[in-house]
Amino acid sequence: MTSQTLDRTPSRTLVRHFAAALLFACATAGAGVADVLACSTDAECADGNGCNGVETCNTSTMMCEPGVPLPDADGDAVCDAADNCVGVANPSQQDSDGDSVGDACELTPTRINLRRTNRGPGDKSAMHGQGFFVIKPGDVLDPGEGFDFRLQDRIGLDITRGFEPGECTVVGTKTKCKGVEGGRLARFKPLASTPNVVQFSFAFRRVGLEGAFDGPVSLTVTERASGADRIGTISDCLVSLLGLLCRQF
Repeated sequence: MTSQTLDRTPSRTLVRHFAAALLFACATAGAGVADVLACSTDAECADGNGCNGVETCNTSTMMCEPGVPLPDADGDAVCDAADNCVGVANPSQQDSDGDSVGDACELTPTRINLRRTNRGPGDKSAMHGQGFFVIKPGDVLDPGEGFDFRLQDRIGLDITRGFEPGECTVVGTKTKCKGVEGGRLARFKPLASTPNVVQFSFAFRRVGLEGAFDGPVSLTVTERASGADRIGTISDCLVSLLGLLCRQF
């Protein structure tokens, strides 16, 4: 019986092709690593995202080293220094009115009551409301220049009433506003458990409202000293003979 030996030696052409492919892969991978890690100055390591801290170039290894990420209290992947609503997770950073206060920190009305005056003597109209909004941890309201409250409804109501400098004072953690002639009151109170959540209420009487009204109703509270507008809308409203009552359930 004749024995046969299989030739297991690869062809020279196959070896050349394999070597070329290997060299190409190594060259490509090496270029990518160099692009990512190689550096000679700190500026070459900056990724343009301030929340990632300051990236530096290690002159011993000539490689970039990551910075220390800045704090992100609400865990929305936007550091506190750049977050437009610290304390409330809002990864989209949506700011519909462009006032640098994120929508997540805008105002939430929980009750709005509009009463129109009747045909009897005197102005019996009034606007009342309450709700809450969120401020950055450590921030405080500045009542020095007063506040404005603006109400708008679906069918044309647009009324603003407010408080002038000197009509609002800070008492402990609360801010209280009172018109010198009476008929205007407002209060702002941080929650004890979460001080960055501020409850508010307001009442204005004899405001010349004649109606009719219809929801939804938009409320804008303006802090004059900072220029911050906090805006919210309440939609669950009931029309009555006396006016309009809106509640958030």
